Amino acid sequence: MDVIINATSLGLKGGSDFKQEIKSIKPNLVYYDIVYNPEETEMIKKLKAKGAKTFNGLEMFIYQAQKSFFLWNKINPELDNEVKRTLISNLK
Repeated sequence: MDVIINATSLGLKGGSDFKQEIKSIKPNLVYYDIVYNPEETEMIKKLKAKGAKTFNGLEMFIYQAQKSFFLWNKINPELDNEVKRTLISNLK
């Protein structure tokens, strides 16, 4: 299995995106984009259309926020689907 991780701001809402043209990918490619807004970057859309398994950075963003909140306040906020839906709707 091959894994590609975008750890840049390319694809971030209102910013520049990747300009590469993807002609083919290896089977079982996993693409992880740390960008969480928009939910699907252009690169995610391109690779998903070619059969890659794709992930955005929303989960990382949420769990980093949870850990930061705990470090500052010594309270570990519970993360459930309602919290995630609320965050997603506020990013749009």
